Amino acid sequence: MHSANQKLLFRERTLAFDSEPEVEATIAWLRQQFEAVRQHELKRLSGQLGVLNSRQESAIESLTQRIIDQILETR
Repeated sequence: MHSANQKLLFRERTLAFDSEPEVEATIAWLRQQFEAVRQHELKRLSGQLGVLNSRQESAIESLTQRIIDQILETR
């Protein structure tokens, strides 16, 4: 995790000088990092929640995806 933080800090420092394609690449990289955390936490939480029906699973998936989308909103 430490090296991921270092990469993020480096990307933040250079963001002002980057072209638009590099900004998009940074956002894509962040999305991958957030998705990995999301998947890890969903797996961890599944043991605590027990059996969920498909509607509940869908609601949790949708909620966690929307959180990532809102954090990375670029408009």
